Amino acid sequence: MQKNKPNVLFILADDLGWRDTSLYGSTFCKTPNIDALAERGMMFTNAYAANPLCSPTRASIMTGLWPARVGITTPGCHLDRIVLESSLSEKGPPHNKALVAQSVTRLNTEYQTLSSVFRDAGYKTAHIGKWHLGAEPYRHPTHTCPQSIGRWLVCAVESLSQQRRTRRTPGRSHGTRSH
Repeated sequence: MQKNKPNVLFILADDLGWRDTSLYGSTFCKTPNIDALAERGMMFTNAYAANPLCSPTRASIMTGLWPARVGITTPGCHLDRIVLESSLSEKGPPHNKALVAQSVTRLNTEYQTLSSVFRDAGYKTAHIGKWHLGAEPYRHPTHTCPQSIGRWLVCAVESLSQQRRTRRTPGRSHGTRSH
């Protein structure tokens, strides 16, 4: 292994489209710090999310496995109920003949995670922001991220969804949804 290991900063943002940063042409949101990181670092320009939902995507990125392989297929990891193995319901609802999978609600600590691979390579790891893969004892320290500042971060800029909620639509009062 080389003496001077590169620094690694991995950013995962929920619901961020590839054109939502000024780096890729957004004129609505200016993202000079993201632009600067991209200019000095590495960009992945041909990547796809494993799932359109937050928890399954996080589980996939953390483990390198498909969401269905770890059993996290819904954003239910914030629930109180602990389910560590996915299963099928005994029968579906009367109007639906399909069997419904019971999603796991915690990232099982038996999986090797991205942070453990980095830690084993001599890196110090940290997690900042939304974890959404289970509460104690399934939180970040257990998954080898000893430094963790788990918060639901809220941007200081008006989000696109906020803009959609507050736009003026003929025939509707200001601030109501227009759908």
